Amino acid sequence: MTEALPFGGELSLRLSWGPRGEGLDAVGAKLRATDAVVRRLHAPFGRSLAVVDPDGNALGTVPDLADTALVSALELGVARNEDGAPLPQDGYSVRLETAPGATLSGRVVGRFAATRSRFSAGNRLSVSVSQTFSDELIGTGFFAEDGGVGVLRELVAIWEPDTAGVFLAEAEDVFLDLELSIELGVVTYLAARDVSTSELVRTTESDGGTWIEVVGAATATGLDDLVGTIVRASGAVHRSRRR
Repeated sequence: MTEALPFGGELSLRLSWGPRGEGLDAVGAKLRATDAVVRRLHAPFGRSLAVVDPDGNALGTVPDLADTALVSALELGVARNEDGAPLPQDGYSVRLETAPGATLSGRVVGRFAATRSRFSAGNRLSVSVSQTFSDELIGTGFFAEDGGVGVLRELVAIWEPDTAGVFLAEAEDVFLDLELSIELGVVTYLAARDVSTSELVRTTESDGGTWIEVVGAATATGLDDLVGTIVRASGAVHRSRRR
C-alpha cells in the first residue's frame, strides 16, 4: 500500500469502535499484544511502552507489569462524573509512552470498555509521536508499507474496530468544516462493506471489512496536494454511501 511520505505532515494510526463490554483483563492482554506490534515501527517506537498514570508518572513498562498491576493501572483511568464519581460505563483511559517526559516519544492513547451509547466518546486507540513529524522522521519509513500499514492490520486484528486508518492531521483540520459520513486516511479500514473501488479510491475486502486506499496519496507532490486528494476522496465516498 502507501509508501512513506516524502514531505512533512503529522500522521497517526487511529482505531475506533462503538460500545463494547470488555473486562480489563482482556484489555490488558490486548495492550500487551499492541506493545509487541508497535515496536516494529521505526524510532521512537523501538522500545517497550510505559504506562503513564493520570498525574504523569510512569508506572512501569507493559511487559514488566504483572497482570494485576496492569489492571490496577487501567482502573486509575476510569471515566468520572463532574463530582468525581467513577463512570465505568464511559470506559477507561490509558496513556502509554516509549519515553515519558522526553521531547520525542512514541505514544499510544486509548479509551476502552465503554458500554454507553449516548453521551459517550466510545472506544478508541491512537498511535502517534509526541511532536510534529519531521522530514527526517518521515524518511525513516515510519509509515512505510512494512511499517505503519502492516502494524495497522495487526492492530485491527487485535482490537476489531469499526474504523481504522493512517490519518493525516492536516486533513482532519479540513474535515472540521465538512459533515461527512466518513473521513478517510491515506489508508482506511471499515468494518462495513459498502464502499466500492472508483477513480479516487481502491478497495479490498479483507480482515472482515473493507480496506480503502486513496488513489494518488503515494504520488502527491506536497502536503497541500495530499490533503486535497484525501478530502476529495472522502467527499466522493460520502456521496456514494448516501445513494
